Amino acid sequence: MTPASLYLATTSWNYNAAGLASKSLVYSPNHTTSIHKFALANGKIEYRGTGEVKGHLGWDQDKKSFRMGEHNGYLNIATSIGDTWRGTSSTSLSVLKEVAGSKKLQAVKVIDGIGLKGEQLYAARFVGDRGYLVTFRVTDPLYVIDLSNQEQPRIAGELRIEGYSDYLHPVSDTLLLGIGKDAIPDKNSSDEGGRRAWYQGVKLSLFDVSNIASPKELDTLILGKRGTQLDVLYDHHALSFLLAVGNEPARLAIPVQLHDTVPSWELFKAGEPSARYDYTHTALYSFEITKLGITQAGRLISEVRKEIPTTTKPAAGVSVLPNSPLIAPIFVDLNDRSVLKDDSVFYIHRGNLLSSKWGVSK
Repeated sequence: MTPASLYLATTSWNYNAAGLASKSLVYSPNHTTSIHKFALANGKIEYRGTGEVKGHLGWDQDKKSFRMGEHNGYLNIATSIGDTWRGTSSTSLSVLKEVAGSKKLQAVKVIDGIGLKGEQLYAARFVGDRGYLVTFRVTDPLYVIDLSNQEQPRIAGELRIEGYSDYLHPVSDTLLLGIGKDAIPDKNSSDEGGRRAWYQGVKLSLFDVSNIASPKELDTLILGKRGTQLDVLYDHHALSFLLAVGNEPARLAIPVQLHDTVPSWELFKAGEPSARYDYTHTALYSFEITKLGITQAGRLISEVRKEIPTTTKPAAGVSVLPNSPLIAPIFVDLNDRSVLKDDSVFYIHRGNLLSSKWGVSK
């Protein structure tokens, strides 16, 4: 939705019966997505037209709307093509415009084959006359799309780094923040010549996009080890952000379930990329962002790792780890939220409200 328009996307795909006795179905990876446009004016909704693009908007409900962006009356939409399991996936960018009096949205330009073979679209963001797409399989290619001429969009710049961004957030006209996971390539993998990777800790990447042809990674910050999770990777409402004002830097707050504790079991190998660390704590981490980089400003811990005898019945909301007297929260709800107001931080975790001044850790 934009101030002027509302877009409704519906995806369909073909299927056939693989065996009537078992009533099983085989779904084709050849999806198509229909886009229906409605104009918003004077408190009314008016149907304006429908168009169709190949591919789908991904499986993550929270991220689908970020794959669409309206600019100067044109709709830009990034869709996923092919079959992920067979390594044929790729990304397509389509530009649609309304054809007056026809009730149709016409595709004026399509860019196919974005990303290497088998890469998936992990994140998308459209900001003004720019589009940002992140595909991933081993490294994180950030593509910068020039939309200044909507009839002829083009891939203007590209940057490849380790790990991936699952959510993109504009910090300013020249700075873009990527939030995702660090990753280590799995050189022993037989998949496409070793094109797999092991996710590690949470990664914050600050990109300088002032030069559209040459995006740069200004700074990175890694939180925790393999196993660490973020609510914002599943629901962008978990992120709180304040723009930079005057000499004050931009401010960011995100809930983190940190895994940074070495497991006690004897087969654990700390140097292995597949090594998963135990839960440490849940906290709201706050950061300050400038053109010089990302700095951690504070931390509000809401829940910590506990050690109890295995014979003790676990409390509600926790689970016993196998062969260990250690317990950790069950990672299910992903409902932590926060609010930044002036120099105050408010953090909601499982119905409890914590607060502090900005920059305080406790």
